[in-house]
Amino acid sequence: MGHSIIMGRKTFTSLPNILPKRHHVILTKNQKLIQKYQRNSQVEIVSSLTELNSWLKYHKNEKNYVIGGRSVFQALISQVDYLEKTAIKANFIGNVTMPQIDYDKFVLIKSVAHQPDANNTYYYDFLTYQRK
Repeated sequence: MGHSIIMGRKTFTSLPNILPKRHHVILTKNQKLIQKYQRNSQVEIVSSLTELNSWLKYHKNEKNYVIGGRSVFQALISQVDYLEKTAIKANFIGNVTMPQIDYDKFVLIKSVAHQPDANNTYYYDFLTYQRK
């Protein structure tokens, strides 16, 4: 809440709507999306990694969160200071996976285990890593 979230078009369109109290930065060249959100102050569209990196440089003193998809994670992994990971203790069938992360470059600084409950079917851990 209160920070920018960075994502690709597919991640953005998978959201139920614009998330409250967050600035959405979307990497896309999709003209329909650009036109739809051009006057929305909660949404900012960048059309290239170069433009996204310029945006990040301008906002370097702020907390910015990369929330997906795979290609955006892959493009920015070398720039992150922290990784926030939800590790769900179950196996799922799918066609998209996270890019490989070199965990030797990070140290685990926080781990919080969660039990299944009324809202969550599976055991899961919230893991926070910091770049060494």
